[in-house]
Amino acid sequence: MNAGVVTTPRKRPDLEGRARAKSAETGLPFVPRDDLSFSSLAEKYGAPVAFVVSDEGDFLLTAGGKLFFHENTAGLRLKGKKPDALVRIMDVRPDDRIVDCTLGIGCDALVVAAALGDGGALVGVEVSAALEALVRDGLRAHVFSTPRLAAAATRITTVRADHRDFLRRCGAKSFDVVYFDPMFSETVAASPAIRRLRTFAENAPLSGEAVELARRAARRAVVVKGRRGCFDRLRFDEIVTSGGSVFYGAIRV
Repeated sequence: MNAGVVTTPRKRPDLEGRARAKSAETGLPFVPRDDLSFSSLAEKYGAPVAFVVSDEGDFLLTAGGKLFFHENTAGLRLKGKKPDALVRIMDVRPDDRIVDCTLGIGCDALVVAAALGDGGALVGVEVSAALEALVRDGLRAHVFSTPRLAAAATRITTVRADHRDFLRRCGAKSFDVVYFDPMFSETVAASPAIRRLRTFAENAPLSGEAVELARRAARRAVVVKGRRGCFDRLRFDEIVTSGGSVFYGAIRV
């Protein structure tokens, strides 16, 4: 998990007002960049991630580089002749209410939200304040590659919370589908962006408590993304593979 600071690019004091506003919004401390390198900033404040306010678009600065909001592979996944594997196993319906308990950069959320109608909604839960703010702002301001993705973004609401705390607050049968994408302990051919996302990953495996809370909150299914052998302790009613190495398992409730 990350401790974050809101800062500005070097030699851009004119952006300080925006950075301070972002600090107040997220609860992350504001720190002037001055002439500090990122490594010096991280060492001084004990923050491996900085939320940087920039004219070119806000981004997160990590030891692995910059992380901007982007649609990732969502556009490509929507071009297939049949619905995406995640959409299929969720059996997404136009008016569904779905919660993505591990929002991350929001790629899966966009794919699922694109399958919803105007009456549907998706809540994306993210524990990292910096990442939740980046995705929330990106969903509002990003120029998407297709009108379908732009419409999908309007159906997504982000929430900063630990998914267990969020699910505890939910009433029974609050959502049609509850989704988890735990960060894999080993990532095959991971992109640089995915490696940067690991800065935010929760190292603990998906807990039994979280699964039980999800079962209570779901009307139709709890869906978990994983790799073969990762979740032997879970008994799925249905499994759909994607790309050979990834699967989505569904627990019908």
